[in-house]
Amino acid sequence: MGSVENVGLFQYNKKENKFVPAFRSKINWGIGSIFLDSNDNLWLGSNTCLTFINPKDSTIINYTKTDGLPTNLIVGILEDDHKNLWISTSAGLIKCKNIVNHPDLLDLRVYSEKDGLLNKHFFIYSFYKNRSGELFFGGIKGLSMFHPDSVKDNPYPTQIAMTDLKIFNKSVGIGQKIQGKLFWRNLWTFVKKLSFPINTGYLQLNLQLYIMLIANLSDINI
Repeated sequence: MGSVENVGLFQYNKKENKFVPAFRSKINWGIGSIFLDSNDNLWLGSNTCLTFINPKDSTIINYTKTDGLPTNLIVGILEDDHKNLWISTSAGLIKCKNIVNHPDLLDLRVYSEKDGLLNKHFFIYSFYKNRSGELFFGGIKGLSMFHPDSVKDNPYPTQIAMTDLKIFNKSVGIGQKIQGKLFWRNLWTFVKKLSFPINTGYLQLNLQLYIMLIANLSDINI
């Protein structure tokens, strides 16, 4: 049992029929969420860190922003069917890959609004996994629901390419200067920043989104 006060973790003593402090010398802060994973290890969420506890040998590991977390405020913890933990925080939803089997290796991915979530600020006590394996997390803008197996990261980065530039409806050629400025250095220029003189005139840009595929030619047999 956790405590919202700065008194740490409690364990129920059956013989004495009461709760007694547990790991008091190592955990003395308020705990908002407790999760028992499929390997019978404990995970604690607080406003201080994410904590792993192996009850058998009393191993304790604390993870914070220093280790890569987006925030130290952990409000919810769930496990999917592949030994990954999904952790709701005040700064996004975290997927910790295979951390149930390897609690000493923090391999994480942080999801936010740009990935389709309603919000990145989630509430304490507002998380649930149903029998189908779907995960539910409540936040300031509503309920986010998904099945972990449906969340696929794109391994190929996308880039924006400028395929044409027109000034007064006339295409600017490669190497052509406008008012002494060179806009085109080569075809399919990948755009990071564009700047034009204030008196350039009417501009038209044609942009396309490309997925860059990089192959190792030594692995291709023709």
